[in-house]
Amino acid sequence: MTRAKGFLARGLVVACALGLWFWTQSLIGARGSTASTLTDSIHLWTQTWNAALWNRPGLADAVLMGSSLYIDAVGLFLLLGGLFGASFRPVLGLVALFFLRQMCQFVVALPAPEGMLWRNPGFPSLFVTYGVSNDLFFSGHTALAVYGFTEIRRLKKPVLTWLSAGAALAEVAVVLVLRAHYFIDVFTGALAALWVASWIHGAAAVLDRKLPGRRASPFQGGHV
Repeated sequence: MTRAKGFLARGLVVACALGLWFWTQSLIGARGSTASTLTDSIHLWTQTWNAALWNRPGLADAVLMGSSLYIDAVGLFLLLGGLFGASFRPVLGLVALFFLRQMCQFVVALPAPEGMLWRNPGFPSLFVTYGVSNDLFFSGHTALAVYGFTEIRRLKKPVLTWLSAGAALAEVAVVLVLRAHYFIDVFTGALAALWVASWIHGAAAVLDRKLPGRRASPFQGGHV
């Protein structure tokens, strides 16, 4: 297989994965939400912050935009790393998380939290689907931020590692204060990302041997 064919194969995987993501998100959004509610202690503890954002729509939109911009940045980092880096691992892990999350979405439908702040803030996003508000279990923001941290950690740049860890924690705080997710959503999202990161290196190594054009890259690394 030539390098061009290898790149084409990677590109097709990315295109198919993104197509499936937006298609399944549209199916989930059309499903609607249940009328019952759940009790989440984190939501109760952060009720004052949630109310403050409701009273300051401009600030709420800014928080939404900042959160989504980081998710877009991480998504691009993973996609470009898998397409042009030494290993397809970043994309393969992203695809694994995608299938895990969408499987949970179709099996579990949670009610929207009371006081949910989830809307289009007036700024476009590459990966965040503002029109879908019932895709709760598990949190895609959390999963992507945590998985992004595991890949950034491989760069062995302490400053970037600490910044990505802080950003992941910030994403968790944001989706909880906005009530875009329950605690069970973010907890499971983090565990799913760490679980995928624990085995994806071996799975990617098998695929990498079949793709040409291996070269030195900061994306190359060992186990997390």
